[in-house]
Amino acid sequence: MLDEFYRVAFRKKIYATIDDLQADLDLWMREFNQARPHQGKWCFGKTPLQTFLDALPLAKEKSSRSTAAINPPPHDRKRPARAVRQIKWKLLQSVLAKS
Repeated sequence: MLDEFYRVAFRKKIYATIDDLQADLDLWMREFNQARPHQGKWCFGKTPLQTFLDALPLAKEKSSRSTAAINPPPHDRKRPARAVRQIKWKLLQSVLAKS
């Protein structure tokens, strides 16, 4: 974005306000993401926005599979180490109190 928008824009125009710069940036972003075909390896001539929208279902599927692997159901989770230490400590205190 620095090379493709800002450096070019600042050579062409002197901006009086941030709002003027933002308006030009918004136009450039719209053209960059929604109008111009992308030449990337997996875009096949589509716009970046269309490539993103086409890949969204696949990304959601992969994300849900990886989240399920990272966060197993509650009954499968092991207790955190701190909770285990607290249980052991309470057990030790109760044994010591009885003796």
